Amino acid sequence: MASSRFSCNAVFCGLVLFAAVLVLTVQATGSGRRFRTFQPCNSTKYSTLPAKLFLKGCEEKPVCPLYRGDSVTMEVQFVSPIDTTSVYRSMYGCFGASRRRRETRVRYGREVNVCNVTASASGESCTQNHGLKQGVEYIQSGTFRVMQYFPKVSVNVEIELYAKERRIVKPLACVRVPVQIMDRS
Repeated sequence: MASSRFSCNAVFCGLVLFAAVLVLTVQATGSGRRFRTFQPCNSTKYSTLPAKLFLKGCEEKPVCPLYRGDSVTMEVQFVSPIDTTSVYRSMYGCFGASRRRRETRVRYGREVNVCNVTASASGESCTQNHGLKQGVEYIQSGTFRVMQYFPKVSVNVEIELYAKERRIVKPLACVRVPVQIMDRS
């Protein structure tokens, strides 16, 4: 009976040790998120201000699936081209481009002040430093909702980050990602 009790304790201790090693390995290798370069935005004011994007659920896919009714986690990685005291985000759906026609851009939601969820790679927040510093890499974190009433379509989504100083918009970064809006099976 004692040997049976010992083997159960040994198995339990082995599982605890394995779990601890697994947790430490995950912490040491980071969250596992991988920022990707998608497409540059079409706007000329953002053409030289690329950003990388981590979109949860779209780690390796060329077209990102967005499921109606879900909230989607995203992080935008960019280098600030200027010193600024603010950071805002706007998102657009871009439809119907062809050789003869310009695409139609439809704003999703409203402009959002994202300074409180923007931090440098070293962890200094935008609000802590009263803005962004030129040449420093930042990560802007956020979520957005894929509304249930959205049509099931393929569309390009542009995520623009910018500053506003005395009502003047100053572009910071932009990324364009192809998505497919769909229902879960």
